[in-house]
Amino acid sequence: MKSPFHRSIPQPGLYTSSVLAGRAALTLMLCAVLHASVARAGPLTLAGPYKVGDLGVLDVSTQDGKVRGRYRSGGSCDFPQDVLVLQGEFEGNVFVGTVLLCQEGPACEPERTYPFLGVWYDGALAGEVKLAPGCHSKVLEGRQLRLAALSAEERSALGNGNPTTAAQIAARNQNKQQLQESAAKALQSASLKLQQGDYRAAAQLFERGVSYDEENWMAHMGLGMAELKLNNADKAMGSLESALKLGKMQKAPDHLFWQAYFNLACAQARKGQRKDAIISLRLALKLAGPGTIADDLESEPDFAPLKQDSEFKRLVADARGTPAPTGKKPKGGRP
Repeated sequence: MKSPFHRSIPQPGLYTSSVLAGRAALTLMLCAVLHASVARAGPLTLAGPYKVGDLGVLDVSTQDGKVRGRYRSGGSCDFPQDVLVLQGEFEGNVFVGTVLLCQEGPACEPERTYPFLGVWYDGALAGEVKLAPGCHSKVLEGRQLRLAALSAEERSALGNGNPTTAAQIAARNQNKQQLQESAAKALQSASLKLQQGDYRAAAQLFERGVSYDEENWMAHMGLGMAELKLNNADKAMGSLESALKLGKMQKAPDHLFWQAYFNLACAQARKGQRKDAIISLRLALKLAGPGTIADDLESEPDFAPLKQDSEFKRLVADARGTPAPTGKKPKGGRP
């Protein structure tokens, strides 16, 4: 991939290795999957407060198959309330996702998101987390992380986490503002790492930004760019699609989205999704305007498989503002 479209995220004012890499280290757990693979009526869903070892209590929810766990209280990591700690989805009894941990070590970030592969068995989710060399976390038992529902007594002692008084609501709003500020700082550092070519560090910082403010569309966009550079096309596509969805919901200016569509097209082309890549490039051209991406359409290595496609040739002609190639007029991509 060439730079300008993979170098940075737009500044309107102001995982990381793939989770799949951890599968090989979990032979013991996969044996447990076979033992626990009971036919289910539907996908696993988790909801309510769960205790995660010495990390503390998370408020866990499942929506559209996606599991999210936000920090609530307790534990030794001292995260701000509502930080997104756990996210992923179930494939049968297997949970594939990430977890945010506090850690210690001479060259270790105080917080880092790690791939997490776990198994739901006997009412609990358990798995291993492989930390970076030289790092350790006091919330793990060895490498093990375990998530289990609270007992009735623990639930009673925990109380209702929803704010009811004006003071509680004000405190929750202030906490949200602090999380957004922490996310903005992570984005600034991540953008610098992206420009410097340290894509792994950039991805880790963008993931931290998402953990602190899941609705920050630029954090998702930057993560998509970094993951694309790390050759994680699937994760790049997911992050870029989230960025576009959130950005449009928040009514961000349209001209900020063209790089997201261009990078999304790169990921789609890598996955062999030619028609989708053409559609994404049409949208990028519409937002960027003729001349902006013309050279990069022809020089981008990800688009090499598209060069003989008549619709791609038409797209290049449109980007240059020149007449379409002669011959039978191809069907245009969706604007």
